[in-house]
Amino acid sequence: MQDLLKSVQDGEESEDSQLISEIKYAHYLLDHSKDLIKLMRSRITIPVDLSELNEYSPEVAEALKFLGDIHSGRVIPDKHAMLSRKIVAILDVMKEIYPLHAISLKISHRMQAIEDKMPQAFMMEGRIRMEALKLLILKMRSGDASSKAGLKPGFKQILESYKKALKRASVRNPQSQDIPVLSEFVQMTLFAQTHRILLEIELGRMRQLLEAAQKACHVLVRADGHHLLLQERLNSILKRYGLYAPATI
Repeated sequence: MQDLLKSVQDGEESEDSQLISEIKYAHYLLDHSKDLIKLMRSRITIPVDLSELNEYSPEVAEALKFLGDIHSGRVIPDKHAMLSRKIVAILDVMKEIYPLHAISLKISHRMQAIEDKMPQAFMMEGRIRMEALKLLILKMRSGDASSKAGLKPGFKQILESYKKALKRASVRNPQSQDIPVLSEFVQMTLFAQTHRILLEIELGRMRQLLEAAQKACHVLVRADGHHLLLQERLNSILKRYGLYAPATI
């Protein structure tokens, strides 16, 4: 095995080069799956039945969203919080299982259709698509040249998901459920800057993203001081682009 790997790394022609790429990829997936059971046990702590989503589907109950009957004024916050928590928990695990990405996206889209004012559903779509993008980058670096074609459109889908989530989050007075949206938008921007050439992001577009991330990070740190390290990382990048502006109170 080591001899085969060395022959590919040294540039020697080998009929097994594609096989080596697949083996590298498989090794990564095996390492990635080692802690998956532990992850499932820690994150899915309440029973979940995805048929609950169907109960509140717009096709089934036109005026009923899972907050309750809006026209009658009967709103059930606990019901909202419980269903949201359960679906987000299962999606957070499913995004780590690459063969389940397609069904994970279907679930997140169903969530969006049921209650389109929730930022969580769009944030979860962004998380799933980000994991898929990281997988494409890994496959490309493992020798699968065909994966490169999916990087640019994959990132555009991620960006669109987080933009929709941000529109539904409270930026002026962020609540606890808005904090992850703001944090992940900043982290997505840092990821994009690191891989800007690979993702074919134009310099002007990158500057726009960084400016938006700076505003989001100011709000984030005011709401939750635990993100100061994230702000420091962003500020170092902003200074390189000549975009850094101190937060105003």
